[in-house]
Amino acid sequence: QGRPELCRYCARWRCFALAMADVAERFLASVESIGALRKVPAGRLADAEVDAFNDLRSCLIVARKDVSALDGHAVDDMCHVLDFCVRRSQKKASIGRARECLGIVLCSDSWLHAAQSNTDLLSSLKELLADNPEILLKLDATVPADVLVRPAKIAPRILAEVDVASRSALERQLWSGKQIMASFGFQFPIDVLGDQFDHATDALQHFVTGLTQATNFNKVALERAAIDVLASFSQQEWEGIMNFLWTMYKSGVRDSLHSRIRFVVETLHKLNPIFRVVAEQTRWVPLSCEVTAH
Repeated sequence: QGRPELCRYCARWRCFALAMADVAERFLASVESIGALRKVPAGRLADAEVDAFNDLRSCLIVARKDVSALDGHAVDDMCHVLDFCVRRSQKKASIGRARECLGIVLCSDSWLHAAQSNTDLLSSLKELLADNPEILLKLDATVPADVLVRPAKIAPRILAEVDVASRSALERQLWSGKQIMASFGFQFPIDVLGDQFDHATDALQHFVTGLTQATNFNKVALERAAIDVLASFSQQEWEGIMNFLWTMYKSGVRDSLHSRIRFVVETLHKLNPIFRVVAEQTRWVPLSCEVTAH
């Protein structure tokens, strides 16, 4: 009689473990996005920081259930995120949420160790969290020695669910899409007849296929692979990709392509912080607004 109950418990635990591994992957992407802010032009930095902070907070709210999902990051990366939260707290509208984020990450021994490794950062954290005696005690406490070797809680079984062939296929789709767009000078061809048109629309389809694979069925490892590939694209290439999508969108041919273009723009906006900045440039605002409207 106890076995069905045990099975249900195991199933619930597996779901929880998978969810936490998913959080760990998404948190890793958030940490990397905050690191990528250094490359964002000054004129676009404010909006990019808002997006990065919102992504971080979303991850941390879920990670509150199990802060071990936050383990496994380099000390420099953790210090950069902590400093980012401190700087966000300087904005009146964000101070409460910044303190909330810090309250969650500093429940993790590895993040406490990172905070204690930087004297100036530690001082700033204590000043910001002065009315939180529990956190202040943690900041002054000795962190367990094993925290330095504690790995990220990214479940190997999740990574194993996606084989090398699937990752390679996804990467080829994204690279092929970019290369075809580049072959047209990142401009959708005016002549919409014949092979040129078919080849140009292939570029869009490569992105649609790759991004669908990356985001479908919650395949975290595939999404991670997509993020890695997209992170290698330069800002100039992103501007070219956005220009291709925009000129294709306004060309007036095949309205059926519009929904695919919107899907690509929306997904890239989610996965790449540099693309988010590029997409918000004035010349492409009409397309960005179309994506938001849908």
